[in-house]
Amino acid sequence: MFHVEPLAIKELRSKLGLNQTKFANLLRVDLRTLRNREQDRREPAGPARALLTAIRRDPTHVRRALALVELAFNDLLPALMAATLLSVMALIEWQASIHHWSRHHALYGAAAVFAIAICIWRFMRARPRIRSLQLGRDGEISVALLLDSLRGSGAHVFHDVPMEGGNIDHVVLSTRGFYAIETKTRSKPRDRRAEISFEADHILVDGFRPDRDPLEQVQRNARRLRGLLAEKAKKPFEIRGVVLFPGWWVQRMDAAWRTADRPWVLNPVAFMKWVVGERETLAPSDVHLAATHLEEYVRQKVSALQRRPLYSSPS
Repeated sequence: MFHVEPLAIKELRSKLGLNQTKFANLLRVDLRTLRNREQDRREPAGPARALLTAIRRDPTHVRRALALVELAFNDLLPALMAATLLSVMALIEWQASIHHWSRHHALYGAAAVFAIAICIWRFMRARPRIRSLQLGRDGEISVALLLDSLRGSGAHVFHDVPMEGGNIDHVVLSTRGFYAIETKTRSKPRDRRAEISFEADHILVDGFRPDRDPLEQVQRNARRLRGLLAEKAKKPFEIRGVVLFPGWWVQRMDAAWRTADRPWVLNPVAFMKWVVGERETLAPSDVHLAATHLEEYVRQKVSALQRRPLYSSPS
């Protein structure tokens, strides 16, 4: 059975350098729940234990990933806009002083107001995209750290596996099955429950069918991974496609959905329970064989990307 040793959630937050509000958002829990866990009034749940396990293993990369978008969009962008505006105004004043131009305070004032208005307009337009990037970052990190806890029970976990036509978010190879996993983050509605439901052969996100079908994407990735392992390991393996929605309530898959061999659609915490409930159908030697070949493939892909020049002149 998969097991993660209970760990102190406050230590996890301190290692990441996050305040309680930001860390609660990362864990997708309310602030009161986080405070109860930090004061030992409530035992940390599986995701928190998994996060701390991964951070103790490699805190530098986790902290760097969390800080990247935060730094770029929350700190650098506003400062850059303000510095640019002030530099332009200073340049105009210097030019006026050198060339003895007459001052046009009304004109400069109108120009400054116009520039500020443009900056505000562009920033407001960018806010949804910024929020989407932050949400995607947080979702990917929380799912990755949760999945990493499976390593303690012999599973092999890979993240951001490069494939032809696009990367696979996560791959889990264990004696309970091989899984190609896609993480889908969405902004949750504020006035109702954030729900993923099923209808015929597709899913509904908050009652609407997604423009880009995540089921088709994960099935395509599962086929690619199946073909890759068959080619490298010279042995066929079944790959289960999985779509995870962090922070959303996902309707339970019925028997018809499961027997139709469709991808699993789950909340990340529910996925961990489903994996635990699966029978061990694969020999450890087969898991090791597949993991060895996949690790070598990823290493070669990453090495090839690092050697590729950023620009090649046309012949």
